[in-house]
Amino acid sequence: MLADYVRAIRLAPDDAAYRNSRGLYLFSQKAWDLAIKDFTAAIERDSQNADYYNNRGLAFFVTDEWLRAINDYDEALSRTPDFIEALHN
Repeated sequence: MLADYVRAIRLAPDDAAYRNSRGLYLFSQKAWDLAIKDFTAAIERDSQNADYYNNRGLAFFVTDEWLRAINDYDEALSRTPDFIEALHN
């Protein structure tokens, strides 16, 4: 599965969704720091997507980086004010 994400990113390096998807996979594997890097790369490519901020916020949360998590949840809510997942985080 990871190889598929690597291949997709190699073919479309500017595609934020691929970075986010790989970040979600890495998050599921508890590779927190790598997931944060991919979520950050997704945000750099599409800074208006609230999901990317929320996902990175979750990764910051599980690594006990509370303030960074809160900042990302706030960023997600600033882009999508009714984003239920960010409101609950």
